[in-house]
Amino acid sequence: MRWTKLDGGIAGFDRASGTNLLYASPATAALGRDAPRSLQIGLLTPCNLACGFCYRDREAPSRLDKPFLVDLLQRADRWGVLEVAFGGGEPLLFKGFAELVEELHATTQLGLNVTTNGMLLTRELVDRLRGKIGEYRLSIYPDNDWRGTLDRVDASTEGSIGVNWLVTPANVDDVASRVRELIALGARNVLLLGYKGADRTLLLDDAHLAAFRSALVELERDGAPILLDICWHPQLADLPHLFPRTDCGAGDDILAITADRAVQACSFADRRIPFESFEQLQLVYRMLRAARPHANVGGCTRDLFTISTKPASPSTKPIVSGRILPVDTDTPALFAWQGRASSNSGAYTILARFKTEDAARLFERELDTMYQAHLDFMVEDSDRATEYYQKPTPPLTELAKRYGFEWPADNGFAWEGDSFGERAEADQLQIERFGQNVIVYLPYGQEIGDRGLAELAKKLGAASFGFNPAFRVVVRPSDRPAQTKVKELVDALESEYLVFDSRRTEDDEFDDAVLDLVLGDDIGEQPFDECEYRVEVVLPKTTIQLGFASTIGGLGDVAKLVIDLAAIKN
Repeated sequence: MRWTKLDGGIAGFDRASGTNLLYASPATAALGRDAPRSLQIGLLTPCNLACGFCYRDREAPSRLDKPFLVDLLQRADRWGVLEVAFGGGEPLLFKGFAELVEELHATTQLGLNVTTNGMLLTRELVDRLRGKIGEYRLSIYPDNDWRGTLDRVDASTEGSIGVNWLVTPANVDDVASRVRELIALGARNVLLLGYKGADRTLLLDDAHLAAFRSALVELERDGAPILLDICWHPQLADLPHLFPRTDCGAGDDILAITADRAVQACSFADRRIPFESFEQLQLVYRMLRAARPHANVGGCTRDLFTISTKPASPSTKPIVSGRILPVDTDTPALFAWQGRASSNSGAYTILARFKTEDAARLFERELDTMYQAHLDFMVEDSDRATEYYQKPTPPLTELAKRYGFEWPADNGFAWEGDSFGERAEADQLQIERFGQNVIVYLPYGQEIGDRGLAELAKKLGAASFGFNPAFRVVVRPSDRPAQTKVKELVDALESEYLVFDSRRTEDDEFDDAVLDLVLGDDIGEQPFDECEYRVEVVLPKTTIQLGFASTIGGLGDVAKLVIDLAAIKN
């Protein structure tokens, strides 16, 4: 049994059985937590499905690898983290996934779980990782043959397969029957999730919530092993729960790590803070615990929780890390239950500046021609997704040969749009020129071939070439469409995203990561000229300056905004 401190108590977890213990007494009342109970880690961004409701950031490159994760999680184990839940993208696509799990199980005391769409889950993998993976969470969708997966891995005898199911207005009337079917097929439990995102049609209204509540009451009466998304709690607080909750625990009880080495309070949060070291991860955790940020997406209910900041007294129920205990404060209490953590599943930007517009135009034309040939080559044979994953395709090597160099062997393209034989327009490379500048933007992927592109730019006489660079675009009054687009951005920022956190840190190199947005010359403590992404809107009587620190996107990726502006200017 592993133990970790909470606010006002201590928590224990046995990774073999999934048993949780929570102890509180007058002796623990003054304790404070040092670490999140669990980490949710998106191992990579690619997935073998393309679900429209997926909340994962499609603008996040995959920068996690096995050595980095092993070191990070060994330290997290010593920090006091009890469980890790791997997600994606599709985590079973992560290179060396089984080896990662085996090493972490051998070198840490962490509970290890994985959320998967199941299409790559085999009986052989389940057998290999038996006793090492605490629980597989199978996310079920209309197109991922979940019945076949449950049968293929013999879920009824395995006992380690739980199911995640998204409840929407379209299926809320089927909750009771679907849960019963899943349990009959061998699922050990069913986690009912709520949608988080911009599509309001996927959110439950009052009538849908009433139908959902009725189904839950019916299932509870039958003793069905159901779990509820914590985000449902404020709307369904009248139903039985392990503990009444004062908060969802995002950025406190749990911490989400994205594939591009950034931290979020939860998987749905719109604010990502990049980190490179374990010490920076701890710093971000302390910030998020203090800030308790809202996810800023539809379906987030954090502001519906009643947060109590008053210390417990003999006349009140004690609160232990957001859990209201059903005992008096002066009564030692021990609670036990079974459950495991789960995880529900960036952008690359290159700016090349050339000495002449003709050279920039040639670079743009060569890239566009090569990229279209690359897509044609990839979609001819779906097996090429594996063969050419991060390996340059013939169109890349042929272009390099024409300009007298060799494209680096491990520096091809890798992202969802072509990795699975599709040409998903939203996920493709975007190339835009304005004047002597060319922006190359990849909204979602693992590799953009930056070293090969840098060599090509050099051959064509680039004055400078930057990978995820700082850049500045000026939008003048005559650019009416661009003015409109920036005004929409400013209006949104003024209402929701002015300044996330302007506190200084002890690490000067990490300082830009704690500031989400600067609006104006010097709001907060970071001057406009030091922001990585800068947009100036020149008006008749004034100039508006929008500065965005690091790669954090309060409203979305600023590189995409600049791409859109560049397209308008062309």
